[in-house]
Amino acid sequence: MAERRMIRKDLCENDAFNDLTMPAQILYMMLILHGDDEGCFRADAKYWSRTVFYTKRQGPFRVERMLDELREARLIITGETKNGPAGFILGWFNMQTLTASKSKPSQFYELLVAHGITPCWGIPAEENVRKEKQSEVNEGGVRSNSPSRFREVAGKHRDEKIARLQAEKKAVMEGMSMGAISTPNDFDEISEYAENDVREDT
Repeated sequence: MAERRMIRKDLCENDAFNDLTMPAQILYMMLILHGDDEGCFRADAKYWSRTVFYTKRQGPFRVERMLDELREARLIITGETKNGPAGFILGWFNMQTLTASKSKPSQFYELLVAHGITPCWGIPAEENVRKEKQSEVNEGGVRSNSPSRFREVAGKHRDEKIARLQAEKKAVMEGMSMGAISTPNDFDEISEYAENDVREDT
């Protein structure tokens, strides 16, 4: 997993962020630092009360209220997965630039799928090993290494990335309609990211 995370400087100009309480702002920053390569994180109030605040004053109940603030501001979405409660930071790939060689699938990929977002880095190997083996074998039961096969796989990967970016753009638009996102260039940057991403794959 990549060790560096980026935060856009215009976040401080975002009304949704500025309207948060100070503890909620701190929690949001920590979620960005601790998020996995897909922008997902554990939505466990008890875990974050120990990881971030280290004091009884900011106990699980108060941290849960902070998570509610972030949800209402449309900065995160949360849900249940088989690995426990999870969250996703909206606009994650609008802030982060990650490479496939250093990125890993999220254990909370089910949350992304439930909200119509295609996981950028696929799903964990233990979940996908059977499908990967099937994709490596052609209809006659023989592994295919032909250039046409590679182009087919690359094209499918590119289409999945575009679909994921479009789903995230839709989520950003929903946040913008509620006043959570005030930056007018968000859509253009997402489109630019998609175009650059496709060029790198071809």
